[in-house]
Amino acid sequence: MPHLPTASTDLIQQARPAPKMSADEELLAARVERAIRRGTNDKVRNLSVTVVDGTVVLNGRCATYYCKQLAQTAAFPFLEDRQLSNQIEVW
Repeated sequence: MPHLPTASTDLIQQARPAPKMSADEELLAARVERAIRRGTNDKVRNLSVTVVDGTVVLNGRCATYYCKQLAQTAAFPFLEDRQLSNQIEVW
């Protein structure tokens, strides 16, 4: 049976400090986050966008796989030569 995260596990994961980003990476993350919020009508809960080793990482939760796809699609125009890791959970 798969492990289901508990509220305490979620709090521990959220309490981890975000990786240090350069000023350019922080600007990129903010732009991607705004685009995702607009593209999904703010349907991704606890959305966070970070840039780690040249990869744009999306985290959060949404209700449907379609919403997860919308978030990914909203991020694509900002990637340039970066990878995308969509870690948004569907629940």
